[in-house]
Amino acid sequence: MSTTLKTDRIGHLITRPIRRALMLSLWVAFFIITPTIILYTAGYRYDFTTGEVKQTGVLSVDISPKDALVTLNDIVIEKQIPIRLPNRAPGTYLLKIERPGYKSWERDIVITSNNTTYIKDITLIKDALPVREDNMNTEGVVTIQGHGDVLLMLKKTNELYELHVKNMITNSDTLIYRTLATTEPEIVIIPHAEAAYSRVTGIKTDQFYIIPLTNPENSIVTDIATDAELSIDPTNKETILYKKEGKNITAFSFSKEPRFIGTASTSAWYADAQGRIWEAYGSQVTNPYNGSIYIFPDTIDTIIHTNTARIIATHGEKTMVATLSDNAVTTIETINGTNTYYNEKTGEWLVWSPWELTSIYADGGVSLLNRSGEKIKKVSVLDPAGVLLIATEQGLSAFNPGYYVRHSLIKVSDYELASVQMNNRKLYFFGTFAGHRGVHSLEY
Repeated sequence: MSTTLKTDRIGHLITRPIRRALMLSLWVAFFIITPTIILYTAGYRYDFTTGEVKQTGVLSVDISPKDALVTLNDIVIEKQIPIRLPNRAPGTYLLKIERPGYKSWERDIVITSNNTTYIKDITLIKDALPVREDNMNTEGVVTIQGHGDVLLMLKKTNELYELHVKNMITNSDTLIYRTLATTEPEIVIIPHAEAAYSRVTGIKTDQFYIIPLTNPENSIVTDIATDAELSIDPTNKETILYKKEGKNITAFSFSKEPRFIGTASTSAWYADAQGRIWEAYGSQVTNPYNGSIYIFPDTIDTIIHTNTARIIATHGEKTMVATLSDNAVTTIETINGTNTYYNEKTGEWLVWSPWELTSIYADGGVSLLNRSGEKIKKVSVLDPAGVLLIATEQGLSAFNPGYYVRHSLIKVSDYELASVQMNNRKLYFFGTFAGHRGVHSLEY
């Protein structure tokens, strides 16, 4: 019996319409999937929220210490800092930076289409406790101020005041003066000159001391009138301070003899780096360069600083910032508070009231940095990136205005902030912590 091979059914399982449909599907897949792969490789993503195709962004992280752990949306980034993450879909991510012995840093970040989001100029804050400096005799201390690793301690026994300069690195102690006084002598740190001055009130004249912090044994002492006015411009490194006696204004520096620079007929005056005197009469400020008169909304108590773009002045418990253009005032903004600190690292003026901290930029721009429920006592700078130290009645905290991240350093109420040693990332405060009173250091 012969067997006939059934070949007539081969190919009939896939009919011609099915074959056409398969071919069409392959062509459609080629023209859809291939561009999709190409676009994906080029960094494009489909946003299901908006229904749009957007190009991805890049995240760049470069912080210290370099062995910190970085997580993005709780996923560990297995890379060594500095980190560069390309092809990130646009959106909001939770970024955390952690390391044992340090306070965790975290915040929401936004990655945008076709842009790089930089996380930089961050140094993690150490999770440390204060250490009391037992090698210091703080008996009779009424106040402490300092700059870097140098502290000025004012001590009192009955009516006898002593001013000591203590170098925390060399452990040297220099006695500046021992004097009788009915009121507490004034002590002012001059950071830009690595100096300080102290004024001891007398009956007809005051004793006036200019103290170089690096070699306090070379301090200058002189007599000044009891009604003499003193002014400091932290933006001018050539001059330590200015003194106004009567109408005459004298500039002091370590490299030159005291020199007369001009006169002022009002108590609201400012000497700029060129030695020109700005004066305020009532609510008007006179420009010494071109005679222009700038009108403020209120009577001016003090002129803090001027440049070609703006004038900073005070009235009562307010600070006024006038922006200038074509020798005229264009806008005036009023800020709460008159306490000031010049941030040399960023060129900004910091102004604070008990509840608000504001920044004034060189161009006259104003930005509210922080509004606090804790009463602010003092503001300083912690590192070159511009991280701030905020001292409140409840303790010390570090605040990064670039990212609006704040960390509590220590909870303490009975204390006085003394100094920040930026190079070694250490600060000093005088007060009581854990039942021990004295000078404490805290590494950050």
